[in-house]
Amino acid sequence: MWVVGVEEHLPITKRFSHPFEEVVFNFLSQRYKLNEVGLPLFNEWPYAYVLHENKASSYCHYCLKSKWSNQAELITCSRCHFAFYCNQECQLLAHDDHKDECKCMERCEGFIPSRKARIIARMIFKMNENYVPDCHLPEILQKRRFSDLMNHKEEIVNDSRRTKEFRNICNELDEYLFPEHWVGDEVLLDIYGKVTVNSFSILIREISIALGLYIGTSILDHSCDPDVFATFNGPRIIIRPFKPGVERKPLKDLRIGYFGTFVATRERQTLSSSRYYFNCDCALCKDKLRDLEMHSIKCEHCSGVAIFDEKADADSTAICQTCKKTTDGTKAKALMKEMEIVLEQLGANPDAVKEWHNLKSIPEDLKALDEQSRALLSEINVYSSSLSVKLQGMCNVAKLSAEAYDYCLRALKAPQHFLHVNHPLRLLQTKSAGIVKTEHPSTVEEGIELLKEAEKGYRFVGDDARAQECRSVVNAIQEDMINIENNNSTK
Repeated sequence: MWVVGVEEHLPITKRFSHPFEEVVFNFLSQRYKLNEVGLPLFNEWPYAYVLHENKASSYCHYCLKSKWSNQAELITCSRCHFAFYCNQECQLLAHDDHKDECKCMERCEGFIPSRKARIIARMIFKMNENYVPDCHLPEILQKRRFSDLMNHKEEIVNDSRRTKEFRNICNELDEYLFPEHWVGDEVLLDIYGKVTVNSFSILIREISIALGLYIGTSILDHSCDPDVFATFNGPRIIIRPFKPGVERKPLKDLRIGYFGTFVATRERQTLSSSRYYFNCDCALCKDKLRDLEMHSIKCEHCSGVAIFDEKADADSTAICQTCKKTTDGTKAKALMKEMEIVLEQLGANPDAVKEWHNLKSIPEDLKALDEQSRALLSEINVYSSSLSVKLQGMCNVAKLSAEAYDYCLRALKAPQHFLHVNHPLRLLQTKSAGIVKTEHPSTVEEGIELLKEAEKGYRFVGDDARAQECRSVVNAIQEDMINIENNNSTK
């Protein structure tokens, strides 16, 4: 599921139960410009959630605060030594969810089941409990129950990858659970399917740390052009509008993004069919020109954007959208395939960041790839943009400021062209570009405008911390400019 960061909890449910409420809301929106801030539509505590096994000792198992944000060390469960908590209050609040899990963990003697096995186990423990929906949910969502969730049983049975995972989880649960918790294969398959299709990754500052299932929120279907997105305050999910006016739409018509959309339709539809068993037919998936532009190349005549003919896959001839002349894209197509592999390798090795601190320059193979990208691909090509983002991050870590400046500005072109103004990737790149531009005297004003744009977007999506970061930089620069002007006028 598409999620962003973390925010302070705002217990607001914005759905109109009476026509007068909408009149008042519209009046206040016009008078106080409430539409500049996307008020939360609703929020929900998870039905079940578990930390990733590699995060288990670093975060509180109840509120999900990290050990680095706590002034005191996390305390550990004295019985299983697996669960950690901020304090005794969090430990007490987590007792109902942890009590059965604790006994199973103690029984395992060091064996730690996967996150999916552990969240399934938590649901088994809850099977005979009376479910009480979150009071912050709209009334219509409070009526939903675990039985209402789709399990895609038939698709999973016919999916060799998923059936293999299911068998592995069954083996884990056999070792993990006591006999009194065992359930039949049909029940287990039902729970597995619902977890697989409906669960959210819980993120803290873009880092996935936990897996959660939300019965009310799971009603939201996918669109590559979503109306809403999710943020988190600990395990609590908060659904916020992505665009102005969304709060007036019926819940059944709201759409959320299950995955990132900064890829071509073919890749998105592969994700939707393989992970969630549906074929997306949203407006973005029907936008043929957008796909062609994502894989566009540089016109050899005017350096404009040249796109391939969608009806001729084997043809490597691209037509410039500016001068209408043709360019041979054979080398560009081969380069994009190579870049796809390299980007996947860079993304699959998060530990590589540690090695970047010692870099004196960009590795020669990546530098050569970047040079080819600049020569053959357009500025809005997604492979070119993604490579620039990776190289920008590399330069930031290695403190190669001049190179980081160049990559940062190059990486902004595609998000500005393809993504909504409030999209998290675009906001992040806009903020980064604004900061680097303000560090150069000739582009200070441009940098301030980019930071103001990013601040406005962050305010709307509820990321006040990043909005304040943008505002602080702008204020500091403007104060420096005033001081310089005053000093010059006194000379």
